[in-house]
Amino acid sequence: MKRVVIITNIPSPYRVDLFDYLRKHTTEYEIYILYASRNEDNRQWKIEREKLVNSRFLDSYTIKIPRRYDTKYIHISKGVGSELARIQPDLVVGSEYNPTVLQALQYCRRRQIPYISSTDGTLHSERNINKILRWLRFWVIKHASAYIASSTKSQEAQLAYGAKEESCFISFLTVDIEKYLVEQQAIQPARMLYVGSLIERKGVDLLLKALHGLKGDYTLALAGDGPEKENLQKLAEDLGIASHGEFLGYLSQERLREEYAKSSLFVLPTREDCFGLVILEA
Repeated sequence: MKRVVIITNIPSPYRVDLFDYLRKHTTEYEIYILYASRNEDNRQWKIEREKLVNSRFLDSYTIKIPRRYDTKYIHISKGVGSELARIQPDLVVGSEYNPTVLQALQYCRRRQIPYISSTDGTLHSERNINKILRWLRFWVIKHASAYIASSTKSQEAQLAYGAKEESCFISFLTVDIEKYLVEQQAIQPARMLYVGSLIERKGVDLLLKALHGLKGDYTLALAGDGPEKENLQKLAEDLGIASHGEFLGYLSQERLREEYAKSSLFVLPTREDCFGLVILEA
């Protein structure tokens, strides 16, 4: 049985579900997961530990770079080569172009192991990267054997960085929708639901401004937390719509399903997300 190592940043629930599914339904490959870090301090995800089979967490140092719309996290991992040497993979799949995958690619080049580059990024989301980061993308693409993109726009970026079209494949982002197939009960006809971090990139401030002056009774439920929470609460008060808003904070999966089930409208006012997995949940 061939061994495949998948490298990604942190164990986000939708990726953990995907990796667990692959592990259970793939007979030709034995799948291992390397995470660059256990978590990021802007996340409150709770991961089912039984789904972390064949998973390893690398020792890493994390750099936080504040940006206008959110904070960028860069994980500088240690022991990437030694962990790969222990597993002895036949194939490595690395996500994005961070320091962890750069070490993995070097390992693969030295041992002539195929490396597959995966990305969610687009030319639009990466429009402001500097020359060094742009060069690194060209370098990774040049030395990869194949490419996985999460959308046609992500594939467009890979092609722009030099990928060969015949070696590009699209694997759309997804969630385990079985978790969200629940009976709708007591739907509130004027209840709007937003799910996500309360950061500027998500555009919740745009949504509040759009609701200003809306006639009639309605409720806007905001499921999530983040550094913009107090600013958004103040904005709602200044606009005179605070009585229509419910700041629910971070919700467990069970509570989130309840919110989806009783809401009549889902809203994602994001400024520039590549894709919104919450759309699939809704």
